[in-house]
This record gives sequence, C-alpha cells and structure tokens, in this order.
Amino acid sequence: MKSPLNQRLCDKKNRFIKIKAKEKIPLEKNWTTENNYSFDNQNLLDWVSQGGNVGLLTGYNDLLVIDFDDLNFQNKYLPQLPKTLMQKSGSGGLHLIYKTDTPESFKILDDEKNTLADIQGQGKQIIISPSVHPNGKQYAFINDLDINFIPIAELKALFSDYLKTKKIQKKNSLVKPDLVTILKRYNVDTSKNPTQCPWHDSKGGKCFSYRENEQYFNCFHCGKGGDVINFVMEAEKCDFKKACEILQIKPNQPNLPNQPNLPNKPNLSEKEKALEIEKLLLRERPKVSQMKFGIHKEVFYFGTSLFDEKKKIPAIITSERKLYFKRKKNEDYIRDDFDLYYRYDFEHDILDNHISVEAIRTFVKNEEEDLTFQDIFEQIVSLNKKYMYYVDEESHYLVALNIMASYFLPCFSAIGRLFLEAEKGSGKTRQCTIMKLLCCNSIMSADITKSSFFRVMESTCGTLIIDDFDSLSEEEKTSVLQHYKTGYKAGSKSIRTGDQGARSQDAFRNYGHVIMNNTEGLDDISKDRSKFLPIIKHSGKVTVSELDEKSKVWQDLTDKLTILALLNWRKVKDTYSTLKTKFNARRNEITKAELTLAHLINDEVYSKVEAFFEQTLEKRDYKDLEGDWEFNAIQIMLEAKQKKFQLKHDIASKVAQKLYGNKTNFDSNENVDNQAHKISVRLGKIFNNYPFLEHTKPKNVSHYRIKDETQFLSFLEARGWLGMLGGLGWLGQLKVLKYYFSEKKVMSENDIIQKFDEGFFNKLRTEGYIRHTKGGFALNYET
Repeated sequence: MKSPLNQRLCDKKNRFIKIKAKEKIPLEKNWTTENNYSFDNQNLLDWVSQGGNVGLLTGYNDLLVIDFDDLNFQNKYLPQLPKTLMQKSGSGGLHLIYKTDTPESFKILDDEKNTLADIQGQGKQIIISPSVHPNGKQYAFINDLDINFIPIAELKALFSDYLKTKKIQKKNSLVKPDLVTILKRYNVDTSKNPTQCPWHDSKGGKCFSYRENEQYFNCFHCGKGGDVINFVMEAEKCDFKKACEILQIKPNQPNLPNQPNLPNKPNLSEKEKALEIEKLLLRERPKVSQMKFGIHKEVFYFGTSLFDEKKKIPAIITSERKLYFKRKKNEDYIRDDFDLYYRYDFEHDILDNHISVEAIRTFVKNEEEDLTFQDIFEQIVSLNKKYMYYVDEESHYLVALNIMASYFLPCFSAIGRLFLEAEKGSGKTRQCTIMKLLCCNSIMSADITKSSFFRVMESTCGTLIIDDFDSLSEEEKTSVLQHYKTGYKAGSKSIRTGDQGARSQDAFRNYGHVIMNNTEGLDDISKDRSKFLPIIKHSGKVTVSELDEKSKVWQDLTDKLTILALLNWRKVKDTYSTLKTKFNARRNEITKAELTLAHLINDEVYSKVEAFFEQTLEKRDYKDLEGDWEFNAIQIMLEAKQKKFQLKHDIASKVAQKLYGNKTNFDSNENVDNQAHKISVRLGKIFNNYPFLEHTKPKNVSHYRIKDETQFLSFLEARGWLGMLGGLGWLGQLKVLKYYFSEKKVMSENDIIQKFDEGFFNKLRTEGYIRHTKGGFALNYET
C-alpha cells in the first residue's frame, strides 16, 4: 500500500503525529517526545485513512520549515530563498521545508508585533497533506523538489531587518566613515545583502548582513557585529585606538570612548623594580585544582558542604582524616592550610546525592565499619537486580562497577562514557534513576544553561546523567555533546568565552563521568568513547520491585562508597597503572576503570566483565560496519574470483544494490544507480591510498587490481575486519584460511572452527583442502 504522505518526507528519521480531523490540535499528549510515528507506522496510516489530520515534527532529522503568514512578506522573500519542497496550506500561505544545521524556532514580526512568518524548528510541527484546514480547504504540495539545505545563520541574515541583534551603543559623537565604503575596502561583496562573512566560509555565502541606515553589521554564523570601528578592530586584530587611527577618526574627548581612565604609573627606581621582580619569582604558579575531588600532594580528597546557622560552608575531607573549610575569602583553610587552589566553590545544591555529615564525622573519628570492594560490589548488584531485569549477570556487574568507578575518578587517566542502548518501555529511566541515587555527585538534570554548564561541571566533577537526550534543547545538546566527547580524559578542558566578552577566554576542566541514553543513537566520535549497556523490554511475566527513592539504603551505600575511595584510592591508582588488559588503544581507555575495580574484587568478576566488554564492543563495531561502503566493497573483492575490478560496475554498483536495492526509500530518495555513483567517488578516494591496490584508467574508467593478496588480508586483520566478515562465500573463506596458514603452518581443529565454523572445517577435510599432521592440520596447497 502506497503511503498517503509525500514521498519526499518518507524518511525513517522523520517523525509524524496525529492531528484532530479538520483542526490543528495534536490528538495525543507528549507528541514531541513519545507519541510520534514513522511514516510507515500502521497506527498513523489508519488514522490518516479515517480522515484524521497529520503533522510533521520539525527539529527531527534537522528539518526546519518557513511558514509564511503575510502574503507581501512571502512575495518579497520567496525569490531570495533556495528552491525546496513546498506546500500550500489551507489558508493559502506557503510552507518551505528545509534541512539545516541548527533547527531553531523563532518568529518574524513587524513593528506592530504582527507575525510575518514562523520559523518552525525544534519542538514544533506543521500540518501536512492530505490534511484538511479548519476552513475546509486541503493542504497540498505544489512541487516535487528535493528537500534543500539552508544554514540557520544565512536564514537569520536574510531576515536580519526583522530580528533583534546586538547593537553597539553610541557613547560619543565621533564622525565615522561610511560602513559600506569600508566593507568594500576590505573586499566584502556589497553587491548583495546578506553576503559572505569576511572571517569564515559558509555554504551559501549569505550569513553577513549590514544596515546602511543604522551603520552596523552582524554575522549570524560567527556572532561578530557592531559599527565600522568594530569591523576594523576585527579585520585588523587591533584595539580601539588603532582602529580609529586606521579610519582617521580623531576623538574629540581626552579619553577615547570605552577606554578606562588609567591610574598614573608609580615611579619605581631600577633597584625597586629588581626587588619586585625577585619577589615575584620566589614562588611557582599554584596549580589550580577542582574542589570536588582529586589527589593533591599525595592526599586524596572529596569536596563537600557543611552548614553553620543556615550558612553554607565549603569544605573538603581528606584521606588523612582531616577536614578543611572556608568561612570567607580571608578565612580559607582549604587554601591556606591544605594549599589547594581552586576557582569555584563546591556546588552542593545542584547534586542529587552526596556523602552525609554523619559519615564524614564517623570517618574523621576513625569509627567507620570495615569495608571491602567485594562487599560493596555485591550490595549494588543485589539492589540493581531487585529493581532491574537483565538476561545476564554481567549487565548488573557493569552497572555496579560503573557506579563504583565514579568515586575513584582522579585515579584514572580516562573514564569511558556509559551509553544505555534501550527501547521505549525497557526501564532505562529506572536504571538512570538507580545510578542517580548511587553515583558520585550525580546530576540527573539537563536544565543547565549554556553559560553555567561548564562551571558546574568543573566545580562538582559530577556524574552527569542524561535520561532522554532527544528531549534537550539544541543549546543543551551542544554543551552535553562537547562534554561527552572531550571530558572522558583526565586533564581535558573546554574553552569558552569569558565574562569580559569575545576577547576573554576561560578554560574549564571538564573531566567527568557521563551516563546517557537516546533513541537515535550516537555519532561515530561519541561511540568511540562509549561502553554500551543493552536494555531489552521484558515480558509482563518478569516482575521487579517498585523503586523506592526515599529508602535509606541509597544514602548508606553512597557514604560507604565515598569512604571506600578515601581508604583505598592508592590501591586503585596503583592497580590501574599496572593492569594489562586484553584491549588496545581506545578500548583499553574506556574499559580499564571498571576492569581495575573488577580485578580488585575477584578473578571471576574480572573475566566475566572482560568477556562482556569484548562481546558488546564487537557487536557494536559489526553493526556499524553492516552499512559501511568500504567494508562491503572489501567483502565483494574478497569473494570474487578475479583480481582486477572496474570500480563502478564490479564494486560500487554491487554495494549499492546490496544496501539499497531492496529499499523503496532511503536518505536522499535517489535510485540505486545514482547511489552507486556516489559510492564509486568515495571508494576511489579511499582505494587510492591502499598500497596493495594498483590503479589504472583505461578509457578514463577506473580499475583496481589486487597486486598483493597477503598484504590485502594483512590490512584487513590490522583493521580488525577479518573476524567480522560474516557471510563470506566459499572462495572468500578459502582466501582467509590461506592467509592464516601463511602466518603459522599448522592450525588446530579448534582454531579453524573458532575462526570460521564447524561446517566449513568438515568440508575442508572431506574435500581434501587440509590434511592431518603433527600438532594439528596443514593446508594442502595442491588441492
């Protein structure tokens, strides 16, 4: 059955919602996060077939729609916009459907605050055909064009006359040269407005706008803006005074505008200057640390907050059972006695859990109970089993070890992110809540503004738990993803604009623990930094207890974990530095923290968790490779009898047919032949760097020949691909087998079965490809 929805919108990444018949009101609540559907969802199709209206969610799949409300405004700007898929609404206005880099939502208003157009992005929707408008007229698409791309900066620049931009206040009566004249002098193309920004490239070259009447400019991509003096300051990288000199502006005041009155310099003698310099060089720069926790002068410490008559007092507790506190700036024993320099006080108020004052008192007095890694590990596993269902024991082990690792963060050089691969209704929110209750200084809130996000992360070094990444605003997503990608390694920093504006930069320490889930998966960089915990939706026959967040057991375990870290941090640090895992490079970085703690618990836990990591990471890699053009091309070459291939006909076309031939729709809605052309262009760039391939172009058609099959297979082994070539034909398997025998002359039966399968081994013996010899089996090269 053909979908009643426009075929250009039939993309699995797009989401649709039910709208009441002949209305604009969504039928179901929570439509932005839960009650939305793919284009082929039968529930949605039934609704439309029964006469219900349907809405397209914007923001998803980077979709953005310009919804014109004013005919004159529409006629003015329509010719200036890139051509794209377009719909006429029941009221007669046009909907222009685009993809963009940042799908923001905002309104275009005139001076009387009348709406000229709605820019529908994140969290919005538009009614689409075959819906019926409340006035009885039907929505209809008026062209069949591809969905075009428009950068959000260029869109804002086009509508800049109607958008509020930051203007430079006039604090003086300086006579300035014309802005447009100066723009031309600096080779800015003023034949169009908006135009290309002089400080960076952009796809359409239309993100920089200027207003001749008001004499100021603004770039909606990089954010630079101001008057002619600001432009020259940016262009010449100079200060205000120098820009005025370049523009031949003579200030009519003793002090230049925006320049402070500077005090007179003291007249120091050469001897006094030398003494001052000697004094400044007596002490090294203090190392700035985080108050949350760390290792300072071979002492482990946790940050905390105490209270005196309702006043919060920042404090730290150390592994030496000492407590240091700060009452005010001139009474800071943390800095004066412990010699710890820090930028921000501990942000206790935003955390979801923290060590209790009772536990601090018990530890300082040396009255805590005996604690072991195994006892606490088993307590966490037992709790998690009570509230969560997993088909295997190892998933509970990973949860427990990940929680424990959050308390030993300063002992590790890296901490891999934990990503929950979960479908709706599987219990991912419940698992996130358990980890919120037990992880060190957890923050299960995404409602942190962009300006404060990195300061909060530095002051708390908290465990950031994102239960539903998809529901965040674009601004929040940007901050979280930057933290997710960069903050997994100790010493990592994020550079942000400081309080003094664009010329002031602050570096925030963002090393920290992150747990996240979302329904759309991760990009490649984020995957590379992640461990994966699959959570499946269990049947109704499985029962788990109702989660009691108010139970005392959570605080009790939090206290024990904090004290365990204070008592055993050195053991963990030393074990981490000497432990040799079976993983290499990035896999070692993201798994070593949990494996270190598993090693300190017992051998059985270590071996099970190690095998779990190996299984989930390999499954992730294989899943990623299933749709990879290069991987599929390699598989085709390996299975072929010939060694010489025509790039498009023998390889790219077969890859396109395999991946897209059985699909009626994919990302760009192009046919298989067009997709094959794209694949051949991409593979050509890759293959030209392969040392084992010889490239020729008879009659201007690219051919590649495998000139060294052993080097070819060695390359696949180095990439880790030999073990992932599932579904290889008989010939391909024989080539791989020959390569393995070239490395060692004899292989055991178990080795061959492990690398292939038992059926392949039996066929090798039956048809005489291998023969029994001392120590195992050898390859029969004559066969």
